[in-house]
Amino acid sequence: MAKTPTALTFALFIASFTSNALATPEEDAWAERQRELGEGTTLAGGIGLLRLRHADTGVPGQLRIGFGTEYFSAGFLCTADQPCADPRGGAQRTSDTMTHTGATLTLDVGLTKIGNGTLALFATTNATSASDAANQPSLMHTFGDASLGLAWATPLSKIFRAGAAAEMWIYNGATSVGPDFGATTAKLSFLGTADLRSIHAPLRFSANLGYTLDNSGSTISDFESSKGVPITRIERFALGVNRVDHVDFRIGGEAFVFDGYLRPFVEYGLLLPFNRQSYTCTSLNRSHDFCIASKTTVPSTLSLGARVLPWGRGLSFSAAVDVGVTGTGNFVAEVAPTPPWMLHFGAGWAFDTKEPPERVRVSVVEKKVEIVKAPIVSHLHGRVHEKDKGVARAIVAYDGRPEMLPLSTNDEGRFGDDVPPGEYRFNVSADGYKPATCAAKVPETGGDVEVDCAIEALPKIGSIAIMVRDADSGGGVAGAKVRVVDSQQKEWPVTTDAGGAAKVDGLPPGPVQVFAIADDHLLGEQDGAIEVRATARVDVPLRHKPKASLIEIAKTTIRLKAPIQFAAGTSVLAPESNAVLAELADALVRNPGIKRIEIQSHTDEPGTPEEAADLSNRRANAVRDWLVHRGVAGDRLIARGMGKTKPPRRRIEVNILERDDIKP
Repeated sequence: MAKTPTALTFALFIASFTSNALATPEEDAWAERQRELGEGTTLAGGIGLLRLRHADTGVPGQLRIGFGTEYFSAGFLCTADQPCADPRGGAQRTSDTMTHTGATLTLDVGLTKIGNGTLALFATTNATSASDAANQPSLMHTFGDASLGLAWATPLSKIFRAGAAAEMWIYNGATSVGPDFGATTAKLSFLGTADLRSIHAPLRFSANLGYTLDNSGSTISDFESSKGVPITRIERFALGVNRVDHVDFRIGGEAFVFDGYLRPFVEYGLLLPFNRQSYTCTSLNRSHDFCIASKTTVPSTLSLGARVLPWGRGLSFSAAVDVGVTGTGNFVAEVAPTPPWMLHFGAGWAFDTKEPPERVRVSVVEKKVEIVKAPIVSHLHGRVHEKDKGVARAIVAYDGRPEMLPLSTNDEGRFGDDVPPGEYRFNVSADGYKPATCAAKVPETGGDVEVDCAIEALPKIGSIAIMVRDADSGGGVAGAKVRVVDSQQKEWPVTTDAGGAAKVDGLPPGPVQVFAIADDHLLGEQDGAIEVRATARVDVPLRHKPKASLIEIAKTTIRLKAPIQFAAGTSVLAPESNAVLAELADALVRNPGIKRIEIQSHTDEPGTPEEAADLSNRRANAVRDWLVHRGVAGDRLIARGMGKTKPPRRRIEVNILERDDIKP
């Protein structure tokens, strides 16, 4: 091809720059270090979100400092069902005014390379203050609780990373000055992260699974011994005391918006108690707390927030809110209460102790350049959609062209690429959708080409696999009648096979209740949860009917041969009432001819007639709620509090208001 005046001009332009900067491997490594300066610390130390740690320990020589504050103000610790003892000797309190503030200082240091991973050290210290007029003392503080730990993480692939963290918490004593080493708590966690930025998706997801050897209850042992009674629920919340170990699970993710300057995130965590310490709990305590042995409690929290890096790296600001999902209303003596919400604000600073590499200058000599005709390239504009809705993060792969990288759609379902002329076929896949194909033809003349890729969503349903077992032998119960009530209150009947198994397909996502009944066995119930395109598994144990029944069905009444009992002065059912209630629920389910019953509650508790009427009404409704949860239709049950109108009875009575023929 002939030389052109343009070629000469371009050669002179190149020659005018006698030295140009070219990137070196050292400079590439420095750019990666600078990117790590955008990471912040969690409240417990280590790189991550609010509490969720990433499987990322930074690089050796970088240091991060974080400061966080937290605030909560609302009454939730004293309720009608679980009142608090009045510290001044008055009536039990059913409301309180808790105000909680706290501050946390964190430090994270990248230490050294070990294998393909990096070892980091992290530390924290915090202080809290809580005030509640329903307690004595009303003002409670914690100062100087601290933690120290090590974390190590390594890449597994272009996307996935894994790691582990070990940490130790040292608490100050509740009634002494200085650390209480007997309360030292240890935790081991496993970390996993999927960073999708390497495939051009601005998302990162992480999960943590850990076990905490929690000895924080030791900080108040001397205090309780001197008082002769356990600390109150309010004090347990203010001091953050747990009396048992726990398995900790946390999962979440963050998005990178505006090139990572804004990073919204969401995380969910739960705490599963485990009584390694063999702590002895009694439900008859002055705080009216439940025990985990009889009231399964798994506190959990959903956190929403964002981190902002106004200058792209180094300095960051964060804000988040915790929302208590479970554990905010039913309190157990072994676990610190979970607040219904908590606000968090924080700031962080990261800096690198390593100096940047010297920039290498390379001289460029004059060279004449030939300008050749550029090949024709067209731009594909495509959209993946279901009806009128764009499908985000769909993968669009070239069919039969392995040299061309797959494409990913944006939030509006759009994708694009520069390609030479030719015919193209695409294989489209997306989570929750059926595989699809689409095609485009790029003309020899070039230009923009539109590609339309329609895709069909998979049904949003799931399944449940049920195993009905004999509670004594553990063997399957054949021929059991099973009733599944889905999240839309639709019932799905099914019968177990010879091995005691049954399955129901086509269920909508959400919570379900599974009821099972069989000859010679009492009615059994178990809760479950349906997820889209997954099979939930539920075991329903069935207890044998007792030889001596605790109920007797008469013409106008159902006689209870054992009393239904409550915690003194409350509507909380005592565990020893479960046996007679289970037989009552079983009889009502087996006898639909009993159309309607009235549950009467009589009491002679101290107090005014109005207070007695209120207590008896709540007790009657507590029995009704128990039966409804066990599968008895609510429209068959009427709860009626009789108060002190017939004080000699002092019990729950069940009267038949309407009936057809019933089974014996």
